[in-house]
Amino acid sequence: MFEKNQLRMEEERQERERVRSLILGTCDDLFSRLKHDSDGRARKEDVFKLIPWIERMFDNGGVEYTVDEIRRVIDLRETTGSGKLTREDFCDGIVALATGVRSISLQELDVSIKTVEKAIDRISQTVKETHEFYLAKSARSDSSS
Repeated sequence: MFEKNQLRMEEERQERERVRSLILGTCDDLFSRLKHDSDGRARKEDVFKLIPWIERMFDNGGVEYTVDEIRRVIDLRETTGSGKLTREDFCDGIVALATGVRSISLQELDVSIKTVEKAIDRISQTVKETHEFYLAKSARSDSSS
């Protein structure tokens, strides 16, 4: 009995992953249709125009949703104040909604964590560059002594 449950759970996990991959690919294709700036970001107003396509995708996949949830996810994923979204932000939000992350609070938490991760990456890069600068400066002053 335990083995049957394990097998069933593994089959369900594989099916969820298959659906997630399909949705991610479709989201990527949808985002590719939009006009992008030099950083690859699309205007939020243009992303909203994808809602009918997202609805169709969800309907075909048997995903429960409301249009308001889709709108809120798009709003939530725009985190820079620029009015633009990255492909990753868009796809992550739609996939999360499609795979059952219904709570906007959970999505807000996810966005906050990703924002912190990006800030840490920028700070780490700055620290690394500063460290390298001072190492090079120290090496130059040592060689001129």
